[in-house]
Parts: sequence; structure tokens; C-alpha cells
Amino acid sequence: TTLVGQWDGFTTGLYADVYGDGNYAYICHFGHHVVDIIDISNPAAPVKVSEIVPLPPNDTASAQQVTVKNGMAFVALESNDNDGLLIVDVRNPLLPIIRTRVTVLPNFDDVHGMHFHDGLLYLANSRTPNIAVVDLRTYSLDAAPATITTALAEFTYGSSFVHDINVAYFPSRNQSLLFGCGWNSGVGVFDVTNITTPGEVFLG
Repeated sequence: TTLVGQWDGFTTGLYADVYGDGNYAYICHFGHHVVDIIDISNPAAPVKVSEIVPLPPNDTASAQQVTVKNGMAFVALESNDNDGLLIVDVRNPLLPIIRTRVTVLPNFDDVHGMHFHDGLLYLANSRTPNIAVVDLRTYSLDAAPATITTALAEFTYGSSFVHDINVAYFPSRNQSLLFGCGWNSGVGVFDVTNITTPGEVFLG
């Protein structure tokens, strides 16, 4: 690999996560609530063009993870027990608009990790071993609710908390698997192919 360019505009703090989508990179501030949006169309000279700035009560959060799919930026927030996750309209990355706050109470007001797969949003709490599934299959940025507080499903893994999750589809088996990284419990594998009915199946 060869370094062709660099951006380091958050000079007073650290970074938590990055996600690339087309000509833009989204960079989370660790211990700070902002996500920078960087134009990388010229990789040798990346430039910040805008930012996602959560409003109160999320203005004291830590932006832990960001993922961008279908014009939606999912921003996982934690640290002050009143954060959850934001869905942000980034169809125009130069003008991001916060559409929805996801806070599946009581267990998901702090979100450390998340994964969006096939219209379902999977959340990992940073305080408990809980994993929640939020149904976004009919979600529309043009008619978005201000808040989402209910989960389609919820289950647990490990004895401390789930640090990160990932969901992958395996066509040869027509099976979707969730991999959960327990803070002190290794990796748990769940079959979530039929997460709606009857639910997840722990495989090992």
C-alpha cells in the first residue's frame, strides 16, 4: 500500500471510526459528537466539505461508529446515557440533515456498534450484552419519523457487553449470520435468517 493523501483536521482530539462512500469519507470524533465529511475525489488532497453535528441531548456524546447506505448515514452515539443512534440524510453530503433518532429504551440509549443489512439495523449496546434489531424496511428519508423507540427483536451475547457486530449473507446456504464480538466472551455466531419469525438461533 502507498499513502497518497492525508486529512487530520480534528487537531484537538482523536478519531473513532471511518467509512467510505463514493467520493466521501465520514470520520467520527472519539469523545466528541461530530462526524466530519471529507471529499476524497482527489485522494492526494482530501478536503472537509461539511459535518454532522448532533443537537442536544446528543451534543455531549462520543461518535463511535458511522456507516453510510442508500443516502443514509447511521451514527452510533454513546457516553451520556441519552444518545442512541442517528439516521442522517446524506443524499447531498454537503448538506447533511438529521432525520431520526433511534433510542430503543431502556437498553439502547448508548450504542457502541451497529450494522445495517437488508433493511434491518442491528445495534450493540456499550453497557449491556444486548443486541437489538430495528426494522427499517419501510423507512423513507422523505417521510422519516423523528424518533424510533421500538425494536423488532432483542437478544443477548456474553457476560459484559457487545463491542461490535457484523451481519453477512451466504447465498449458497440462503443464510444470514450475525457475528457478535463480546467484550470478554469471544465471537458469538447467530443465524438471523428468520429474525422476524421465530427469531435468532445461537450457533456457537
